[in-house]
Amino acid sequence: MSFIQNTNRKENHMSTHTTGEKPGKGAYTCKACGQVVVLDDTNDVLPPCPKCSKTTFKK
Repeated sequence: MSFIQNTNRKENHMSTHTTGEKPGKGAYTCKACGQVVVLDDTNDVLPPCPKCSKTTFKK
């Protein structure tokens, strides 16, 4: 009998967002320093990182 083993590979579904976007509710991590910014409303605008002022985040 044969079977396929699940290797539990992690799929890369992270998206990149920049300051000024309205990416929706959630936690966004600064790609430069790792600071987390939480947006709690769908109309919130992603600000520059409060720690390093960079503008690129991943979700």
